[in-house]
Amino acid sequence: MKTNLTERLHIATGTSKIILCDTKYISLQSISSVNHHKVRISTDTGFQEEETRLRDQHEMLKWIYRDWHNLLHPDFIGEPESVLDCAFGTGNWAYDLAEYDPDCTVTGVDISPLMAPPDQLENMDLQIANLNDRLDFAEPETFDLIHSRFVADGIASSRWPNYFRDMYRLLKRNGWVQVTEWDLTFRSATGNSDALQALREWSQLHAQSLAASNRPEGRKRGRVTQDCEAWMRMAGFVDVSADVRDIPTSPWPTDSHGRSIGQANLSNMKDALRSLALYPATHRQFRTIEQFNEIVNAACSELENIQAKPYLRLYFLPYTQTYVLRQKAMIRSMIYYSSCSYFLIQYPERPFVPAAKTVDFKNTMPKFMELWYSGIQAENREEKSRNWDGVESPGSRILQVNFRDPAL
Repeated sequence: MKTNLTERLHIATGTSKIILCDTKYISLQSISSVNHHKVRISTDTGFQEEETRLRDQHEMLKWIYRDWHNLLHPDFIGEPESVLDCAFGTGNWAYDLAEYDPDCTVTGVDISPLMAPPDQLENMDLQIANLNDRLDFAEPETFDLIHSRFVADGIASSRWPNYFRDMYRLLKRNGWVQVTEWDLTFRSATGNSDALQALREWSQLHAQSLAASNRPEGRKRGRVTQDCEAWMRMAGFVDVSADVRDIPTSPWPTDSHGRSIGQANLSNMKDALRSLALYPATHRQFRTIEQFNEIVNAACSELENIQAKPYLRLYFLPYTQTYVLRQKAMIRSMIYYSSCSYFLIQYPERPFVPAAKTVDFKNTMPKFMELWYSGIQAENREEKSRNWDGVESPGSRILQVNFRDPAL
């Protein structure tokens, strides 16, 4: 359910800074015609440190992706007019994009608004939503671009395929999704894995503790990068590719740009080792607090080992939704309708151009049979849907299609 941020946000009286507070408000106060809860203030140093880490990490990513014109998304995405930011966190990415392009409307959703920017731009709309639930806060085909970054620790393992299907549904045709995730397996550029034993132990502990839960919805996967491509193809996306970059965790690169990134990531990962694994590892009793701190301290020392040249892999995964049929047969398929008087083959190299024109099966059979056919079987014709207008009929695989292909 859509919930506006200003309807749920607890703020301190007389200030615009968002801070941690208890859930019981003292009174209701109207500020700029908006009702806010007056609350008792409490402090949390750990929360403030994580907020700082996320802001610094955002700036580091802009250094990493300096080959992008606006540092926020690849140039081939163009200039989106409507954007969704999933799990906006500190709101830096959403704010920067809204500031960069005032004509672009940026919607952000997060389960908690506590780190949201205190001052929002007019073309920003931050809302509260749980990404583990169906994304029903917007109509289908609303967004040109959907941004999802570092949500692996928050998405249930069983949720991922439907998470991508929800993105597909919310995207406009020819829209884009960009997913950014760390592969939290620490590697050595010199091949000296023995010098990274504490970091490897941390990675195993992190993955093990995330997966341990009595509730299926509580089980998480720390490493999702290897499966994202398959999940996206299952959802119906095309042009699936991955931009994988090796990011140093200390200033060991020889070039100045690499050293700057390594220095920034050293600080980022020292804090991340604690914040990402502390709760699951200790709450689920895999380690005591003392044992956990011992592992983290040793791992932080290994991060600084310039001789071992430790690094992480950063995955950037852009996918597009072209004019395709939402079929489980996927990507390149032939669709039969009734007596096979109409059919369609998807070309992987270009989108379809819809028009009120049909293709005669009999006259074009030789040309189309040369193309690869994925296997929609003729016996499924009785499942045909009626009056297809661009939306898949539930439970149906055989669709009536009118279309015009420039190649014909």
